[in-house]
Amino acid sequence: MSYICQECHETKYGCCNFTGEPNSIEIGISIPEAIIIQKAIGLPISDFLERDMINPLLVDSIARSIHPNFKQIFYKNIRYKLKTVDNKCIFLTDQGCQLPRNIRPHYCNLYPFWLMPDEDRLQVLINPDCLAQTRVINIVELLKLFGINRNDIINEFYALQDKLKEHVEFIDSGKDIIQ
Repeated sequence: MSYICQECHETKYGCCNFTGEPNSIEIGISIPEAIIIQKAIGLPISDFLERDMINPLLVDSIARSIHPNFKQIFYKNIRYKLKTVDNKCIFLTDQGCQLPRNIRPHYCNLYPFWLMPDEDRLQVLINPDCLAQTRVINIVELLKLFGINRNDIINEFYALQDKLKEHVEFIDSGKDIIQ
């Protein structure tokens, strides 16, 4: 976790802290990502993942306003998300995220960045509570603050798209990953 993220989470407004409201945009992850985490940490998926239904109007709204991929992330209005403890991601500790970067959900590695639909142009998911966003004046400085570059985001985004294809297939198969 970058120093700015740690500082932000100390304010209790960081991106891994949630409101607890039913339709808040908590981390939606794909089933293949959950399987990767499960294999890496050795816990049953049900210990860290939960499933709920998300409002289809919200799904449509974010798919239109941010990116159509959200239709796949919340396929059939089903949201798989990391569990929370006291409205914080289950993997967030005082030292930051317990998950190594290479097994974190793609959304976690992407945030607050996203790609524009049908382009390799970056956008920032504006969050007035994101301390990093309040400290810089442009996307180049924001990337630098996180210690990443444009290609890192593009590669992460396309890796997410690959996982989402598998995610949709898994849901369509009717199997239940949480047991």
